[in-house]
Amino acid sequence: MSRHLHVTLYMKANCPLCDELKADLAELQAEIALEITERNIEANEEDFCRFRYLIPVLDIEGGDLLYPPHHWDAVRNALNSAWQKMQ
Repeated sequence: MSRHLHVTLYMKANCPLCDELKADLAELQAEIALEITERNIEANEEDFCRFRYLIPVLDIEGGDLLYPPHHWDAVRNALNSAWQKMQ
């Protein structure tokens, strides 16, 4: 059984930045085994209070929270770093 790097994407509907990051993560799945959980901050009061002005936020298992602006190389490097720690 192969191990996946778990990431949580804090987002909301009708958020172009969220959609862009989600697309980037889908593309990065070709390089890194990712398990992506999407959390709509509007469905959880605690998430909403914590992230309403910050989305999209990416929570990488074994890594840091990544706040916008999200740059392809920075996201990729953070995911690779967390993946290497798991190995």
